[in-house]
Amino acid sequence: MKLVLLACLLLAGCNAQPNAANLNAQLARLASVAVNDLNVAAADAANHGDTLAAACYPALANWIITLQQSQGQITAPAGAFSAFQQTRDILKSGMPGIPPSVKLGCAALYLDAQGDVLKFVTMLASISSGQFVPVLP
Repeated sequence: MKLVLLACLLLAGCNAQPNAANLNAQLARLASVAVNDLNVAAADAANHGDTLAAACYPALANWIITLQQSQGQITAPAGAFSAFQQTRDILKSGMPGIPPSVKLGCAALYLDAQGDVLKFVTMLASISSGQFVPVLP
C-alpha cells in the first residue's frame, strides 16, 4: 500500500502540469469514482451471492471516505521530491495503515482471489508445457 501511494505521488510529480488545480480536481474526481465504483461492485456482488466481495467493497469505500476526511484534499506535488515528502507526511501523520475493518472485510476475498490467480497460472503453465487437456462437454 505504501509503495502504491509513493508510486502514484511520484508519477504525478514527474508529470508536472502547469495547471495543478486541474490535476487536483482530477484526483478528487478519481476518489469519487473509486467510491462510486466500489458501491456498484458491492451491489453486484450482493445480487450474485458473492458474500466475500460484498463484505469487502463497502469496507474499502468507507476507508476511502475516512482518508479523504482525515487527510484533506490531495494536492498535486511540484515534483519528485515534494511527492516523496507528501508521502512521508501521510505515513508519519499517525495513519495506522489498513484499518481492521478493511482487513476483516477483505481478508477472505483476498485469499480467494489468490486461489483464482494460482489456478490461472497453473493453467497457463500446463498450456505452455503442452500438457493442457481442455475439458470437453
